[in-house]
Amino acid sequence: MNNIYVGFGLSDITPRSGYAMGGFQSRKNFLLSLMFPRKSKGTADSLEARAISLKTRNQHLIMISLDVIAFYKDEIDLIKAGIWDKLGKVKILVASTHTHGSPDFYGIYGGSPKKLKKMVIEKAVEAAIESTKNMKPAKTYVGVFETEGLCLKSHTMEPVNPKIYVINFRESKENGTATITNFACHPNVSGPKNKSYTSDFVHSLRNKLESNKKMGKIIYFNGAVGDVHPKISLQDLTGERGLRGIEEAYKFGEKVAGAIKTEELREIKVETVNYVSKEILVEGENKILRLFRTLGIVRRKLIEGKVPTEVAILNLNNEVGMAAIPGQPFYQLGQEIEKELPGEIGLTLGLANDEIAYILPPQEFGKGFSEERFSLGKNTWNQIKENLKQIMTKINT
Repeated sequence: MNNIYVGFGLSDITPRSGYAMGGFQSRKNFLLSLMFPRKSKGTADSLEARAISLKTRNQHLIMISLDVIAFYKDEIDLIKAGIWDKLGKVKILVASTHTHGSPDFYGIYGGSPKKLKKMVIEKAVEAAIESTKNMKPAKTYVGVFETEGLCLKSHTMEPVNPKIYVINFRESKENGTATITNFACHPNVSGPKNKSYTSDFVHSLRNKLESNKKMGKIIYFNGAVGDVHPKISLQDLTGERGLRGIEEAYKFGEKVAGAIKTEELREIKVETVNYVSKEILVEGENKILRLFRTLGIVRRKLIEGKVPTEVAILNLNNEVGMAAIPGQPFYQLGQEIEKELPGEIGLTLGLANDEIAYILPPQEFGKGFSEERFSLGKNTWNQIKENLKQIMTKINT
């Protein structure tokens, strides 16, 4: 007997061309880059909102992945409100793939108008609702696969081999409904010269996996991505060497997908889904980010001078544990929290339910890393980790 019901939904969130794109400054001078941003001139592949519904006897969770550079908590809360209005108080997680081929929803690369954010919010709600209309009983298969030679750490240029995590739901042994994939790496291979909308390597990764009937539809979540980049991106930062581009992004995604061996996935029994989230206030120590907010470049609320955000833990039947972190934690922080998660398999969902930018290990501050300029502060990780631990204690009692 199958004890979990799974459904999938998808909406196209590709806007018209002409909007400022996120992820790369168009000029070295920040103010000039704001005034003359890298604007899109077309579409290489569709940007999408993808949703998966997971329903067991105890809980109904909808997980949404957006092909955007980032989405702040204020906008994500509107997505949740739209879903609750239609479906009642289901559990909801919303994350960004962090593609550098989407419109700029940060605000620091030229920004996006309210109507564009409204469109993404409405389409995300549509995808979520669609995922509830086609739910089927499913068997669950999981696997963790090694990658090698694809990524580097940005501040040391040392090799890092992020694992790719797979949670595969099938309506029968040969027919998949949907699959959750998780991989920690910046989707920025398309590069600073690209002016076409693209989900970067995420597009080809999903396409390659979907060619296998056992996998069904793919939903992608980034991981502890803070300091992890494709090797070719760091070897050609400006794009002048010609190592980057849309086709190179697609090749990269196919290599990541190629690491997955479906015959090695093992079946687990999932009778319960336990998703617990917690809203927290994080100290906003960074003077640059405070200035951006004062100037209206970054638009988000503060409460008593602190940044409201959200952390969460997802536990699938004590077999798989996930930590949802509202930003871009450094890779070692993902490894640190994954060891404490419930279940044999632990993974990190980055840019989940918010984007508070880079999250560095406290001991890495003061070393001149570029990521420090766009982090809330030295105490951010300790605050996030402590609250994640509190949630895990609540789940286990």
